[in-house]
Amino acid sequence: MPDIVATAPMGDVVRMARHATRMANSALADGLRARGRMCKKVENFFPFDRYVERLLHLVVPSRRRISVVVLSYNYARYLAGRLATIFAQHYPIFEIIVLDDASTDDSVTVAQATAEEWDRNIRVVVNRRGSGSVFAQWRRAAAEARGDWVWIAEADDLAEPDFLGRLCAALDAAPEGVMAFSDSRAIDSDGVQIFESYKPYCASVAGDVLDRDGVHMGATFVAEYLSERNLILNASSVLFRRDALQDALSRCGELETFEAAGDWRLYIELLKAPGVQVAYVAEPLNAHRRHEKSVTGKMPSDKQLDEITRIHHLVGRMAIDVEGIGERQRLYREELMERFGLTETRALSSRRKNTRSRANRVKV
Repeated sequence: MPDIVATAPMGDVVRMARHATRMANSALADGLRARGRMCKKVENFFPFDRYVERLLHLVVPSRRRISVVVLSYNYARYLAGRLATIFAQHYPIFEIIVLDDASTDDSVTVAQATAEEWDRNIRVVVNRRGSGSVFAQWRRAAAEARGDWVWIAEADDLAEPDFLGRLCAALDAAPEGVMAFSDSRAIDSDGVQIFESYKPYCASVAGDVLDRDGVHMGATFVAEYLSERNLILNASSVLFRRDALQDALSRCGELETFEAAGDWRLYIELLKAPGVQVAYVAEPLNAHRRHEKSVTGKMPSDKQLDEITRIHHLVGRMAIDVEGIGERQRLYREELMERFGLTETRALSSRRKNTRSRANRVKV
């Protein structure tokens, strides 16, 4: 672009000044419309956000480049609040992507209007047709992201302003960390708090381990805290290292056959890799919205039990050396059957039906 670019030898301030004066005089002589066109060219050729990103990298080379990918499907009601908690993060964010799964409400309009209101740049990616699976959207999120770390932020959840900063600080103590997560509090559809923390639920498996911050070896965390039930109760509480996430996704070919337990499946795949670590922050910095329109809220109880049984079988094939794990898994399934009001006969029938359904989807 010769009309907006000129070169001068390094340190030759006089020549630089001559070029700048010539280009300024030319712009003044060409009129307002021509100056407007030139400004557009300069803006496109020298994006300010990229300039700032390079400056940040020079000043703080250890700063993590974080891509935030907001997964949205008909969540216009919650999207402005969700984006506000992302824009308010204290830790610098590399990019924000809103991945809309063919919403039929005004989600896209709300996302764009909220970004304009906050004077923030976002990239909105809209699927023409619904993906049919939230975990297909996870794959898309990892592919679209350009940062080294990915926060998959569900559109209906919220976060405290220091969420990313605290997770990054925790990862500083985990040189082999592939993910970090925090405790969560639970809120209802109107934002009213249901639980102040998930620690009481986790204590049934982990004791007091998750009462405090910590760094854990991945394989140990899977064996002791993910083999019976999923103790990472909301994916929005997790920050992933992108390359590790993509590797794990590539090994989970059946991920889209899960409706709810795919995140649990992926955590196991990610953390069972040799030598990896997971960092944990005990403060509930994530707000998990629990409502009837969520995937789990809409899912039939017998299908939830079927997916949990599949994970238990996966763990069994991994030959995890945890005393009594098979019995603990069985007792957990029985607890769920009682809670769901299911009989063994109905649960078995459901598993057979769901197995046939998964086989048909794979064939398609």
